[in-house]
Amino acid sequence: TQVERGKPARRWSIRQRMPIRIEFVDDKFETPSLDDHIRAWPEPFPAHDLQARKVGVIGYAQGHNEIVLKCVPVSWAQYVASTKARDEVPIRERFHRLAGSCLMISGDENLILTFRSKRAERYPDVWHVGAAGYIERADVEGGNPMLAMLREIHEEMNLPISAVTFIETLGICEHRQNAIYEICFRAKTRRAAAQVLAD
Repeated sequence: TQVERGKPARRWSIRQRMPIRIEFVDDKFETPSLDDHIRAWPEPFPAHDLQARKVGVIGYAQGHNEIVLKCVPVSWAQYVASTKARDEVPIRERFHRLAGSCLMISGDENLILTFRSKRAERYPDVWHVGAAGYIERADVEGGNPMLAMLREIHEEMNLPISAVTFIETLGICEHRQNAIYEICFRAKTRRAAAQVLAD
């Protein structure tokens, strides 16, 4: 996964294929101080950005057989405001955003990468994996982030789930500067690289 120069991600060392489970520990995450920042935001957030559709990670536990991410539902407004005001809110209101990324290998053994625009807000002008993004709460209600990644692959690479022949968890990166936990996957498709890129 591409990270900012001088700000490397810390990768947890975990066993290959070790399952990761999402566990929501609270139905509502109270952030009164962060909410004050949201209300004072220069441009008001639209109503749908105030709905708790994202995932905030407030802790984790690593056992012998799985990693459990302790999560709470948060809104896009909380995501945005937390990046600007993280040091100004109490520790009990802080969380990491949850993202996923997947390195796809084509049927003819090529890596499917994308080149980010120079105008991209984050990580401009670099090669990056073909599918990556923040994980939606609705996609992990059952606790399995792999399903969320399969939906992200379909959305960003136009690959139906049936075209993915293999997927595994590689580990988790902690981006400390940006307060993001990123679940990293590797997957394979039977389709040739030219077909994937054409789609």
